[in-house]
Amino acid sequence: MKKITLLIAALVLSFTVQAKVINCNPGTNNLSWYLTQGDTLVLADGEYIEQWSFELKKEGVVLMAAEGAKPIIKASSYLQHKATTTFIGITFDGQNTAEYATYSYENTAKDLKFVNCEFMNYTQYTISASSSAHVDSLIFENCVLDGSQSTLYAIYAKGTTNKIRVTGTEIKDYKEHGIKLSDAACVDALIVTNSLIHDCAYTAIQIPAAADGKEKQSCSSFELTNSTIYNIGDNTKDYGAIDIRDNANIASTQQVLIDHVTLYNFTTKDWYGGFMIYKSANATISNCIASNPDNIYTKYCNPFHAYVGATINNC
Repeated sequence: MKKITLLIAALVLSFTVQAKVINCNPGTNNLSWYLTQGDTLVLADGEYIEQWSFELKKEGVVLMAAEGAKPIIKASSYLQHKATTTFIGITFDGQNTAEYATYSYENTAKDLKFVNCEFMNYTQYTISASSSAHVDSLIFENCVLDGSQSTLYAIYAKGTTNKIRVTGTEIKDYKEHGIKLSDAACVDALIVTNSLIHDCAYTAIQIPAAADGKEKQSCSSFELTNSTIYNIGDNTKDYGAIDIRDNANIASTQQVLIDHVTLYNFTTKDWYGGFMIYKSANATISNCIASNPDNIYTKYCNPFHAYVGATINNC
């Protein structure tokens, strides 16, 4: 038993020793060569040009800016997310060529975390998870996701994701939606707090009713708190500015909490409203403000539209 214990300890130590801190300099197609299991890549100031897609498949890798540096990853394709990866202080530039910054597309995708990062110039979705993906967590802290009116969505989840958390983050200038789930998605928790979402042409956040035949709702638990949302919507589209829907034919319920949110300058079609909560019986909207100036299609701007069972307090 003692020998077995010593052998296990030696193996753990060997893996620990292999993890390195690697200082990286700007160049072309060099980041993928540096990535080994558990390494921390410290990126100096400058541009890192990646001409093809490379895989984030080594567990526990961290890519971070050197102190005082502002490294930019310019990629003509996406980073394939397959393992736990953290990015700190990095700017991602799709150069109006790459479809996504990162793409999760297999059941092996784990945690993906961005801290103090910026994203710009992607042609489809800034962050995308395919219908075959199973992501443990997708985390944004103090980031800026900039669609510049050419990217469709900031965050798009189509598969299974245990948790999406957006904290202290700005999402702006998206051609359609800020955060969008598909009706095939299975997200346990979507949490948005202390964030700013603005200038999105369709919705700030759209959670559709789950497709018939699914066991769970598209999103089991949604929380939006302490955030500001403005310049949202199109009076020709069938969405609320914040559009949350539940499929009543599915046995599982959807929990919704919206608290201390300010929504203004929103335009929606007919009765869809600013806060559109459809058939989510376990929904609470509290301490929120929804307002528009007189010139913003007030005919189409019911501030709160709660259909079936939602509770609205102090709004």
